[in-house]
Amino acid sequence: MANLSNHFEIKTLDCQYLFEMEEKHNLDAARKCLHASLETSSAIASALDESGSRLELLHHRCQSLQASFRPISVQKCSLVDVANGIDSVLCSAAAVLKVFEFVQQLENSLLTDPGSDLCSYVSDAKKLEEALKLLTDNCTLAIGWLQGVLDFLQDKAITNELYLFQVKKSLRILRELQAVEEGARVDGGFLSSALDKLETEFQRLLMANSMPIPLVSLGSHTTAQALPGSVMGKLQTIIDRLNANSRLDKSSTECFAKIAIKSGILSLIRFGRDVSESRNDPYKLLNLLNIFSVLDDLRLKFNQLFGGKACEEIRIATKDLVNKVVNGACEIFWQLPAQVKLQRPSSPPRDGGVPRLVSFVTDYCNQLLNDAYLPHLKKVLEIHLSWRNETYEESIVFTQIYDTIKEVAVNLDSWSKAYEDITLSYIFMMNNHCLFYNLRGTMLGDMMGDTWLGAHEQYKDYYSALYLRNSWGKLLSIIVQRDLLSSSLTSQDLEKRLHAFNLAFDERYKKESSWTICDEALRKNICRHLVECIVPIYKAYVKNYNLSTENEGMVTKHIKYTAETLENKIWSMFQPKLKKHGSAKYADWTSKIKRVSKNFRFTLAA
Repeated sequence: MANLSNHFEIKTLDCQYLFEMEEKHNLDAARKCLHASLETSSAIASALDESGSRLELLHHRCQSLQASFRPISVQKCSLVDVANGIDSVLCSAAAVLKVFEFVQQLENSLLTDPGSDLCSYVSDAKKLEEALKLLTDNCTLAIGWLQGVLDFLQDKAITNELYLFQVKKSLRILRELQAVEEGARVDGGFLSSALDKLETEFQRLLMANSMPIPLVSLGSHTTAQALPGSVMGKLQTIIDRLNANSRLDKSSTECFAKIAIKSGILSLIRFGRDVSESRNDPYKLLNLLNIFSVLDDLRLKFNQLFGGKACEEIRIATKDLVNKVVNGACEIFWQLPAQVKLQRPSSPPRDGGVPRLVSFVTDYCNQLLNDAYLPHLKKVLEIHLSWRNETYEESIVFTQIYDTIKEVAVNLDSWSKAYEDITLSYIFMMNNHCLFYNLRGTMLGDMMGDTWLGAHEQYKDYYSALYLRNSWGKLLSIIVQRDLLSSSLTSQDLEKRLHAFNLAFDERYKKESSWTICDEALRKNICRHLVECIVPIYKAYVKNYNLSTENEGMVTKHIKYTAETLENKIWSMFQPKLKKHGSAKYADWTSKIKRVSKNFRFTLAA
């Protein structure tokens, strides 16, 4: 404060000296002016920390000072310039003092550990940066005004070296304050130390909340868990502060690279590379899309997190992984229809059920179309096509899946012709058309459309009718005859027909009990039709036979099934069989599949 008081003394004393040299006759007036200026400077010095009313008082006093100088016409303009300069210096100096006090308070608050209250610590660091800039700006302004006063006094050949010394000393102090910001940012400065603490806290948070990602996670089609949201928020806050101070390109980056490598990110990248280089199969495509989703989530922040030379190894490895993932995923996707076609020489199921290929492909296509995979598949295809200078269209994915399902339908037509028993081929086609019809409400069903679904419903009903007529129609003809109630038919005739019916039913039951109707609703519908068509007629025939035979022993001997037991036998048919995956038949079937898909090694695990 004494320094500032001296500044004001310079103003008045220098003016007095000037007046003594140029106008000796005004000595008394100049002395009075000097005395008034000293009193004014003293009052201003004591009032710098008070309210704005003090500054207003200073302004009025300066105006009265200027009024007292009006008779001195020779130096009128120059004195006004000096007064204005001193006014500006006072205002700027007051601002400098307040800002500097605030800087000191923030400096003390940043001596604590940021881990105790990271939000407040980062906020104070930001305030400190802003206060330092404001301090520099105010010092620059004050220095400019005071330098103007010094230049004016030196131009007038002032001989009082004490006053010049005080002005120069004030300039030196202001320049030192002006350099506070630069000193705070150099190594060891209080702002630099605060940023160092934030880097340390960043490392602590990352190490405390990171762990190597289990390799089994991606293998089981699940995405690795990211850091908790609260931790990510803290890390992002620190990154923003460091980035604002150009610290991300320094040793904040080398430290992060070491942490990232230690946490296992390179191991994860190498695991992804191993997956991309493994043999092709459909599940590999899903795995690659899972890996791509993780990489895509990192994409926006990747360059910021892994920028700089220290993370070069991570960037190169990741770029290579992205190339392998995109190329590998697209290679498998484009091959889907062709790989389904390769299965055409294989044999259909012996029980007339749905081939594993069919159920697998429909489930697989549904997976590709759901929200977990479709967005990533589209991005992968878009990237791959851009590398080839080709344009991605939304219909590409749907066209490829449609072609895949179309190849499945062609396979079904081919396989149905492989059955020696045409009745079994009806069961086979009925099962598979029912599977397609049941896709209604799924992603694949919605993509294929109502017309396609309705057609499969009609085919299902068509093959159901063919099966019922061709398989069981002949059986009913044995006991449904126009002459059945004719008086010429003896009990022996009825017995022969009943015996023939029993043999035909047993033969049909033995043969078809190993057949399967996969859909429960369809199975119940077929069995209900058989019960409604056969049991009432059989029941009526048995009743007629009882009436025509007096020997109850003969009746018991020739009636093998009651109406109830016959109905139970029918309801027990077409039940799905539990297949043991380790059986010889299954092993033989899968080996055939592998032989016809040498290059692609299409996995058909249900």
